[in-house]
Amino acid sequence: MRELCLLAVLAAAVLLGLFVMRRLDSFLTQNEERQDAQLQTQERLRIGFENPMLAACVTGVLRQCEKKYPDTAVTLCSGTAEQLLEELSGGRIDVAIIAVCGENAVSLPLASRRVPLQHKPLHLAYHGFIIQPVTSGVILQTVVWSKAAETGAMGYFLKCLKGCANRQ
Repeated sequence: MRELCLLAVLAAAVLLGLFVMRRLDSFLTQNEERQDAQLQTQERLRIGFENPMLAACVTGVLRQCEKKYPDTAVTLCSGTAEQLLEELSGGRIDVAIIAVCGENAVSLPLASRRVPLQHKPLHLAYHGFIIQPVTSGVILQTVVWSKAAETGAMGYFLKCLKGCANRQ
C-alpha cells in the first residue's frame, strides 16, 4: 500500500512538472515573440567606417544622438568602401563614412556629403590602450546614406555631423 501511495505521489509530481513546463514554454515563447516585435520596431542607426579609427571622431555626435533618441540601437562596423556601399545598398547599414566616394556610389540611389573629421585618439577597451593618430588635423571623408531609408535618428546624426563639420 505504501508503494502504491508513493507511486501516486510520483505520478502527480510528474504531471505537475509537465504542466509547469508547458506553461513555462508558453511564457518563454510569448516573451521571445514580444522581444522580437520590440526589436523590429526599435529604431536603429548602423554606421560603417572605411577607417575604423574615425569612429573616435564621431563620439560627440553619437552622444548628441543618444540624448535625443535614447532608445535607438547604435551599431558600428568597418569594411572597405566597396563592402560598405554594398551593405548600404542592401539596407544592412544606414550610413557609410568612406575616404572617397567612388564610381560605385554614383550608380546607387544614395546621397553623399563631404565632411571634415578631426582626428582623435582611439581608446580601446582592451587594457585601456590608446591608438594615437599619426596626423593631427582634419581628414576629409564622404558620408553616404540612402535618402529613402532615412530615419529620425539617422537624419539627426547627419545634421549633427554637418554641424560638427561647420564648426571645424
